[in-house]
Amino acid sequence: MTYTAVKRIVFIVFCLVLCAGMVGIASAAAEREHITNKELADTGYVPSEPVQNANYLPVGEAGAAHHAFSGALVLSATEMKVKPDFKARKVLGKDPQIFPGAALQFYSYNDDLVPVTQEVITPSPELSNNSYWELVVQPGKVWSEPGDNGWSRASFPFGLMHSLENETHNGIATFLFNENSVSAARFQIVTQTAPYYIATHFIAWGQIPASYDRTPIENLDNLKSAWADEKANRFPMAQWSVLEKKVGKDKLAGFEGKMSPEYLVWSALVYDGVLYYKPCKTPYGDFPFLGNMRLGVWSLTKSIGPGIGMLRLAQKFGPYVFNLKIKDYVDLSPSHNGWDQVTFGDALNMATGIGGGTNTAHSSMGVDYLDKTYDAWYTTPSAEEKLKKVSETGNYPWGPGEVARYRDRDMFTLGAAMDAFLKAMEGPDADIWKMIAEEVFKPIHIYHAPTTRTIERDGKLGLPLMAWGWFPNLDDVAKVADLLHKRGNYQGNQILNLERTTALFSTSGSFSQNRNWEYGARRYKMAFHYMPYPDYTGKIMYCPYASGWIGNKILLMPGNMTGIRMSNAWPAPDEDQNAAADPTSMAKVAGRLRPFSR
Repeated sequence: MTYTAVKRIVFIVFCLVLCAGMVGIASAAAEREHITNKELADTGYVPSEPVQNANYLPVGEAGAAHHAFSGALVLSATEMKVKPDFKARKVLGKDPQIFPGAALQFYSYNDDLVPVTQEVITPSPELSNNSYWELVVQPGKVWSEPGDNGWSRASFPFGLMHSLENETHNGIATFLFNENSVSAARFQIVTQTAPYYIATHFIAWGQIPASYDRTPIENLDNLKSAWADEKANRFPMAQWSVLEKKVGKDKLAGFEGKMSPEYLVWSALVYDGVLYYKPCKTPYGDFPFLGNMRLGVWSLTKSIGPGIGMLRLAQKFGPYVFNLKIKDYVDLSPSHNGWDQVTFGDALNMATGIGGGTNTAHSSMGVDYLDKTYDAWYTTPSAEEKLKKVSETGNYPWGPGEVARYRDRDMFTLGAAMDAFLKAMEGPDADIWKMIAEEVFKPIHIYHAPTTRTIERDGKLGLPLMAWGWFPNLDDVAKVADLLHKRGNYQGNQILNLERTTALFSTSGSFSQNRNWEYGARRYKMAFHYMPYPDYTGKIMYCPYASGWIGNKILLMPGNMTGIRMSNAWPAPDEDQNAAADPTSMAKVAGRLRPFSR
């Protein structure tokens, strides 16, 4: 062999070795650096800080899961790492720094990880370890990665919440699994809606010891079929950037108004039958699974529970339900006669004449909202005890149907009366929130209706709080808004009373809030707020909107357009709270796309 030939062979071998090394480097670069299988296998591992949310999704050359998941992921109660520190480790006798132990049932379907329930999960006392929190869990994903030694991976979004409140602290969790076992579960909580009793915006993270309960899931085939149906019937959705390309960025500028971006959670616009959404920004990147993510929306629930609930009752039994007397259905024993003539309709308008604030009729609608007696009622767990607290409230001199006062207690009392009326008509097993879920949500392809309820000592199902409590996803919000735009009719099925739903889009019979937005005075009626805005001729018209603490909005605009914004602007500077509460900026953007007409 010649020297030249040897040289050529050596060169070829060198190139092969170099290429192999480069392939190794490339493979290593594609491997996971965070939340590795080694970390998840170490039951004592405690992560020092959160990581980018993208690490809760497939990394590198991911493929289909090697295994099917079917059973319960059983989590042990674990102390979370948090920043900033909680102001107190005891809130209403519970510890907010404990991630509750819980048994979460999931099954895999194709590459989805699907929870058996998306309702509120209240862990048993044996598992919860006195945690302040309960959970709402949403669908996630299953997959595999080459570096996981034959195990499969899963991740899912969730929210920590409490049944007396309605904020969510939203996070993601991930774990490894095979046919018989699971690893520890890593989690981080990276965004939230506005709090009340836990008056801190916090980030939390940790790693939870877990086990796999393979007890067969009941009706699994039916659950899988229902999930396939749910995915097939989702509201059309596209990223905000698609709308920017369609109409131009300039027309969409200022959708959130003057609110600081740090307080924004959801921002979306339904235009021409498509929900265009912005990403949910967090300190660790965009929140994964945005379409499945559920938020606690506080008083926005008033428009859904009492508001839509009354429209359904009117369709089932007749509009006379608005004239029913509260006292005929709820046991109240006040020291005055203020409740004697209050109707369901009065309470829906929050014009009961009940309250303990200023006797000046022209004061702001919210003048006695959070008065000195509010927290005692708010933290009372059972329905009977809450109604007793309602009876302790005084009354105004003007009586019902005259002046609106914003009162959670009136909406809760209305909800109790609606439930009692439904039981009188349909029997003791009837439930007002179940009626809404089965007769309003289900026909429009909303498949889950998680809400908070009173906490009863005997363990029976409590009353839905109705003044707050709903945990929707974006799909739910778009579908409810679409039903209202269509005056309660879905594909020829009149679900809501046509006359009363049509009246919702008029301010006739509405009440002044004695507060203004940019284009004039705000009004209130039928559990909805009204925002003034000029039509294409310059004349002021009003758009109804649902509103929740603080900055949660569903704005119904002409042309079947819906503005959606959820924020957490409390605690926050006054200018951010005011900007979050004001829906006018959404109307300005929508008006550029399609000038408003009556």
